[in-house]
Amino acid sequence: YSAPQDYSSYDNLRISFNYYAYAVEAGDSFVVELDNGDGNYIEVKSLNFGQDFQNFDRTSASFVVNNFDLSSQVSIRFRSTANQIADYFILDDILIEGCGAPSQSCTPGQACTGNDPCYAGGVYDANCGCVGEVFQDNDGDGFCAAEDSDDNDPCVPDNSGCGGGTSGGASDCQELSSVGFEGNQLGIWNDGGSSARLLNSSTFAPTGQYSFYIQADNGVSSSLFSNSLDLENSSSLEVSFSYYPYNMEQGDRFHFEIDSGSGYETYQTYVAGTDFTNEQVTTESFSIPSSLLSETTSLRFRCEGDQITDYVMLDDIIIENCSSTFKSGNVVNNRSREDFATEADILNFTPTLDIQNIYPNPSSDEKVYVEYNSNAEYKEAYLYIMDIYGKSIQEIPVVVSSGNNTIAYDASELSSSTYLVYIQAGGHRSTVKKFVKL
Repeated sequence: YSAPQDYSSYDNLRISFNYYAYAVEAGDSFVVELDNGDGNYIEVKSLNFGQDFQNFDRTSASFVVNNFDLSSQVSIRFRSTANQIADYFILDDILIEGCGAPSQSCTPGQACTGNDPCYAGGVYDANCGCVGEVFQDNDGDGFCAAEDSDDNDPCVPDNSGCGGGTSGGASDCQELSSVGFEGNQLGIWNDGGSSARLLNSSTFAPTGQYSFYIQADNGVSSSLFSNSLDLENSSSLEVSFSYYPYNMEQGDRFHFEIDSGSGYETYQTYVAGTDFTNEQVTTESFSIPSSLLSETTSLRFRCEGDQITDYVMLDDIIIENCSSTFKSGNVVNNRSREDFATEADILNFTPTLDIQNIYPNPSSDEKVYVEYNSNAEYKEAYLYIMDIYGKSIQEIPVVVSSGNNTIAYDASELSSSTYLVYIQAGGHRSTVKKFVKL
């Protein structure tokens, strides 16, 4: 929390910060609170797991505090509401701005335009912050549409990378990475977790025998990300790749994201039914301007399918660095990986989720332990307690990781009776176990 500050001359405040979530689970969150000097902190913003951030993601937040009577003794507090001692939110780059203009009013979801003419496409959030704006640069030359007299020609206004010509793409480009995953080669790429693997199957690979799949919607675990790349001297980055979507229904999507040092931000989104058709190979290519590149740039593909059986098979990822000055440290030798999935793993995959044990059972203890096993990871899951007539008594958010899991359940509020217990995750229900509270 901050020391009391005099904000009485302002109509509202804008609070901006970066944060990193570590070891948090479904249901965990943290809040931003304000105290006007009377010792009574009032919540002005809540950030929630799964909705506002994912575990192990670097995320930026910015919002305006309206309808708060600012005084000369305002204190700002960040407070975690996570349920475990090992849950962390690491805060950084906290910026507080006082706004003297009249208090904002807006309609959440309505289109908005920020102060930078190079960005557009934003919408108001619940706190009248303009979010989701995208850098406007059709030709990828690093000059936005507002600064570029011909935003369809990457050689205008700067033709230094075009050999002195007046049209066409930049010629001073060096292949930084070209990965088709053949022979288990990963190159500069890394899997994010259990929902991302090398795949040995010519049926699913856009070309050749191997590809790399990202699956479901499990945040970082459903991603393929690059090493940190030094692109500080790049004028642009050229990206191309092929992909084969499998079981991706209308509205399912995947993202290409960029982290230049302050957290991953979405640069491109591909939506089923709009940008691609299920079970058809598609090739994409685009440019990334220098304004989004740094000496610690990381690139990421992340899946956002609503089922555990939703897949995107990536292949032939080519990264070209366009610059007059190349750093040899950017070129990374290929790395290989011995384990991979097969076609049978995809075609024959059946999600399993089983409660294996509840103990002690019967029990008069306040704490009861539930052991369960899953062959997949789920972003959102719940433990349900029902009476013997099927009426829901309690619903508790839980974490479901691939493999064996154990949670401690607080049964102190249950009266003496017989209960039925099961877990629901991603449209799949576990086996039902009986539990007796003495």
